[in-house]
Amino acid sequence: MSQGSSWIIEPSTLEGNLRAKKELIAPLLVAAVLTRSAVTLKGIDPKQWELAAKELHLLEQMGGRFDLNSRRGEVVTAMSPQLSIDMEIGVSVKTLPLLILLATLRTMSTELYPIDQPTAEESQTLRIVCTELQKMGVKLERGRIGVKVTPTRLIGATVSTHDDPKAGTVLALAGLVARGQTRITEAECISSLYPTLVHDLLALGAQIRKVRKTSSNSSRCVTISP
Repeated sequence: MSQGSSWIIEPSTLEGNLRAKKELIAPLLVAAVLTRSAVTLKGIDPKQWELAAKELHLLEQMGGRFDLNSRRGEVVTAMSPQLSIDMEIGVSVKTLPLLILLATLRTMSTELYPIDQPTAEESQTLRIVCTELQKMGVKLERGRIGVKVTPTRLIGATVSTHDDPKAGTVLALAGLVARGQTRITEAECISSLYPTLVHDLLALGAQIRKVRKTSSNSSRCVTISP
């Protein structure tokens, strides 16, 4: 993987509909809630519906609003309110990084704690997410178990995935709502886990450009097409 490859992300509003792959349900719903966008995810297999319902319940606790149609396999997002109460929520460690980002939108603090024991890889992802989001202005406190997030207006910055695709996904979504431009270095690793994520976001209207380093002193901007 080339460390000279990065993505530049601008604040974006999303709109439209697309068929959702199982692994992208949560990231795309979080992207819609973050940007307060109307997005329809189609083609959710009935076997995936239980998983989607669990993720939606968590997102609704964080302030998301959704219209579910299990017969048609669709989820429609709507404008999300900013909840004005302090909250403490137990969540799966797999969804914790995404929910930390979502908690920045709320008007009161949120304390998130894992209900399961994180693996070494999951602990590393959480550490990277917390460190890099702080570069974007996120105010958070890591305790012995959980993370307390204070409402924050994200600011564009240069951040790194540290070659962790799950952390990179969270940073890419943060770039959609941050004020100003966000540059994500070592971004290609995201595609190794979610090959269609960037193209799905582009199809919904996200502003993302790819920058490839062409020599030791120059870079070339490449426009990514959906």
